[in-house]
Amino acid sequence: MDFIPGLPRTKDGHDTILVIVDRLTKRCHVVPTVATITAQGLVELFIAHYVRLHGLPADVVSDRDWKFTSKFWSSCSKMLVTKLKMASAHHQRTDGQVERVNAVLESYLRHYVSGFQNDWDHHLALAEFAYNRQYQSTIQMSPFKADLGYNLKLPADLHLSSTKTPATAFILQQQTILRELQANARLGAEKMKLLYDKGRRDQQFNIGEMVLISTQNLASANVGYSLLGGLGRTKSSRSYMTVQRTNSIYRKNWACI
Repeated sequence: MDFIPGLPRTKDGHDTILVIVDRLTKRCHVVPTVATITAQGLVELFIAHYVRLHGLPADVVSDRDWKFTSKFWSSCSKMLVTKLKMASAHHQRTDGQVERVNAVLESYLRHYVSGFQNDWDHHLALAEFAYNRQYQSTIQMSPFKADLGYNLKLPADLHLSSTKTPATAFILQQQTILRELQANARLGAEKMKLLYDKGRRDQQFNIGEMVLISTQNLASANVGYSLLGGLGRTKSSRSYMTVQRTNSIYRKNWACI
């Protein structure tokens, strides 16, 4: 679960999107909201847009936004018997899934902002539909099929009367938008896969092995810094690791040498 903030404010006052992705089926829900939403408001959105459709999840992975770390959210999680897990920064296996969905949604919204200006929130439902119907290589099917067992029918599948009516014009407009969304979804998914896979290897480590690690995103005050008040931070440092392995995720105890 994550936010896409800083969007153009719509006529309805929305400037942020709440993104919820199911880890198993990859099905996503996108909810227009505001950057100033409270922790209580977030819980209400989560119940209204996820819990009522899918029930309570076993756990929720989110970033370290104060809304997720607040006492209110933590208390609600305990009452709902839902475990809250904080995403590890810069770790593709914890925070990467929603980030990839965010990137695809943002590619949709670029078309909305340029074409529809301040009403992008009215088109989020179709964006969500198009994403969930799109084939996902990681699960070898669409999120809809993974969740429901079948793909939902598209508005483009409807056979419309040739008679010009407001209803016909509306459906034709929805068909046009959805076709554009599907095309953008394919391009977005391909682009994200290329970026994600670029230079990435599924490296395996052994306990006690010497490795070269990046200290660019480490917060420790005495790792990779010069005496210039932190401005001389080095990008990498030769270190040793003691690895405790769980599946293919590693916990590291390291020291610079």
